[in-house]
Amino acid sequence: MILRRIFLLLKEAAESLLEGIMNHDNNLIRAIEEKHDNITKFVSYCLRLLNKYGYPDVKKTCFYYHIIASLDKIADILKYNAREILDYKGKISNATIKIWEQINQSIRGYYNLFYKYDLGIVEQLSKNRDYVKTLIKKEKKDISKEEMALINNMKQILEIILDLTEARMGLEY
Repeated sequence: MILRRIFLLLKEAAESLLEGIMNHDNNLIRAIEEKHDNITKFVSYCLRLLNKYGYPDVKKTCFYYHIIASLDKIADILKYNAREILDYKGKISNATIKIWEQINQSIRGYYNLFYKYDLGIVEQLSKNRDYVKTLIKKEKKDISKEEMALINNMKQILEIILDLTEARMGLEY
């Protein structure tokens, strides 16, 4: 139940950040810090439980530990980007928003994969990462240097998600 709560909070934080950017709502962007703190509390609790009791299937304990710790890294990236966006005085371009939407789609996709293992979703996550990389190259000329730094930070989420996909596959087999 706690792991599902982490996922839901993470999805909500990513959606709130995107919505805050699209609507120029700094209060929504500032709220990411609080959401990050809540995620971190749940992550710490889960990791303590795994350290103390492990997972019933001992072989899966390391996979769960890795997945939970990686979800915390994603929350950190969202928090740091929220801070950067608050400092950024320009308007975020539509190209950046389009890229951000695709990254959020990968976050939702991994959530779906975690709770309903399907190789089709694995393929979709991989294709989405490649699509985002292509989109970044294509839209590069329309994106400022400051925004490109934000995008590069967010692009890390795609790599973490693919890494998590491998861990999820390890739980399955």
